[in-house]
Amino acid sequence: MTSGLLALGARLIVAALFLAAIVPAYRHAELSYLRENDPQRALDSHPADARALTRVIAERLAADPANTLAAAETDNLRRSLIDRPLSADLLAIQGLNAQVASQPDQALTAMRLADRISRRSSLASLWLIEAASNAGDVPGAVGHYHNALSVHPPLRNALLPLLARGLVYPEIRAALSPYIARPANWTGDFLQIAAKESSPADLQALLSPLPAALRDEAFQPLLGSLLERLAAEAEPEAAAGFAADLVPGLDPRALSVLAPSPQTLDPRLGALAWRFPEDKGGIASRAVQGGVLEIEVQPLANGLAAHRGLLVEGGKTYGLSQRVSISDAGSDLGLTWRGSCKAGDEAIGFWEKRLSFGSSDIVGPLLLEVPFGCRAVTLALMVEGPDAQMPVTVKLSQLELKALD
Repeated sequence: MTSGLLALGARLIVAALFLAAIVPAYRHAELSYLRENDPQRALDSHPADARALTRVIAERLAADPANTLAAAETDNLRRSLIDRPLSADLLAIQGLNAQVASQPDQALTAMRLADRISRRSSLASLWLIEAASNAGDVPGAVGHYHNALSVHPPLRNALLPLLARGLVYPEIRAALSPYIARPANWTGDFLQIAAKESSPADLQALLSPLPAALRDEAFQPLLGSLLERLAAEAEPEAAAGFAADLVPGLDPRALSVLAPSPQTLDPRLGALAWRFPEDKGGIASRAVQGGVLEIEVQPLANGLAAHRGLLVEGGKTYGLSQRVSISDAGSDLGLTWRGSCKAGDEAIGFWEKRLSFGSSDIVGPLLLEVPFGCRAVTLALMVEGPDAQMPVTVKLSQLELKALD
C-alpha cells in the first residue's frame, strides 16, 4: 500500500509540476515562435529578451550597416548581456554598435570576446577577418576564415573563392598550409574551387610537397584533376613534379609513354593514366600483362574502349604505332584513334585515324601533328562492333607514341 501511495504521490507531484509548467511553457513557446517570425513583437513584449533583441538588431544592421542603436536599445542590450553575459551574438552586435559610434577599441574588444566565447558567431568571425586583414595580420585573418568556414558551411560559397584568389600571395599560401595539411573540413571544397580559379603555379606552390593527409583515397579524383590542369597549362616539369608527389617513385618519363604499365595504370594520375569505361554498351576493355590492351566487343556495339592523356611538345609530329591481333581475321571490326587537346574546360579534337589491319599486323606509325601550344594530348580508342553473331576480341600490343622530329 505504501508503495502505491508513493507512486500516487509521485504522480500527483508530477501532475502539479505539469500544471505549474503549463502557463510558462505556453509563454515560452509563444515567445520562441515570435522570435523567429516576428522578433519586433517578441521584443515589445519582452524588452530584455536577448535572442529577440539580437534578431531585431541583426535585421536592421543587415538593411543598413551604418545604423546606430537608440539609447533605450543600448540599455536593453546591456541588460540582455547582464542576463546572458556569454551571448556571443549580443557581444558581436555590441561591437558593431561601437564601430558605428567610432569606438574602434571597444568594437575590437567586444568582437574578440564574442569569438572567444563561441566560434559560432559568424558576425564576429567575419568582422575579425576584415580587422586582421586591415592590420596586415595574414595568419590571423586565415585563422578567422578557418573558424567561419568550419562552423558555418553556408559561408563557403562566398569565402572560399576569396581564399582561392589569394593563393597568388606567398604569405597567404603559407598561412593556409597548416589547414590544408590537417586537413580542415573545408579543404576539399576549397581545392575544388581553387582548381578552377587559381593559377596552376600557385596551386603547385601550395600543395608541394603534398601533405600526407591528402594522400587519402577521398582526395584522389580532385588531385587527379589538378594534375590534368597542370599538364594542360603548366610546363612539363611542373606536371611531372606534381605527379611524382602523387605517386612516390614515379618515373616522370612514364607520363609520355603510351604502353600500359603499372605506372601508367595508376588511378592517382587521373586523366594521365589509362582509363577504361564501364562495360555498359558491349565493350569490355582491360590492360593485360606485357603492356597489352585487350578489348572484347559484342556484335554491333560501338563507342569508347580506352583513353589516356600524355605529355607532348606542341608543334611536333608524332608517330603512333601498335601491333593489332584479332580473334576473327574475317571480322569487320572497326578501330579508330582520336586525338584531342585541352583548351580550358573543353577538349578540342584535332586528329582522327581509322586503322586498317589483318589478323596480326603492325599498324603505323600513324602521323599525328600536335598543335602549337598543346602540352598534353588525350588519345581515345573507339571501336565499332562486328556485324556478326559472336563477339570479337582484339589486342593492341607494342603501343608507342614517338616524336618524329
